[in-house]
Amino acid sequence: MNGELISNKLRNGERIYGTHLLTVCNPISAKIQNDISYDFVFICTEHIPIERKILIAP
Repeated sequence: MNGELISNKLRNGERIYGTHLLTVCNPISAKIQNDISYDFVFICTEHIPIERKILIAP
């Protein structure tokens, strides 16, 4: 979902759902996250001791 769609939902009084992910290395956790319909996901690599290239798939 892009920013415009999120803005439109908020203007219409709809709820948006999202989460903050650090990393999903556990296969069970990855499956659960995949099954949830998020409107957005925030990935912050600034405050964790993991290099950014590890979080981004090639």
